[in-house]
Amino acid sequence: MAAAFKSKPLAPEELTAALKVGTSHIPRTTGEPATPPTALLPVAVEAPTAGKSSRERPPKVVQINFACTPAMARVIAQLSEATGSVRVMFANLLRDQGHEIPHWDLKPFSNRRQL
Repeated sequence: MAAAFKSKPLAPEELTAALKVGTSHIPRTTGEPATPPTALLPVAVEAPTAGKSSRERPPKVVQINFACTPAMARVIAQLSEATGSVRVMFANLLRDQGHEIPHWDLKPFSNRRQL
């Protein structure tokens, strides 16, 4: 068998010189903390009105999963039949308890074709 090739470790000065060749085109950093972009800050979403475009994009959603007993799952399924979805059922339940719920949760956007 052939002997394994072992590379010689570079001295710090040699390593710095080797990195400068490949990274000389990259702008230097200033060390100042970056300011957060305003696009990522939360924005209040209003319900579309007659004057606004109804083609407004809905906000991003998060998925929530939880474990429950089969009996509780059946109750949730029965309650959500009337509203059409579990999301709307929970949104209505929270709204009825006095919580402020966005209109996107009360009437979610659907990609389905409208007949």
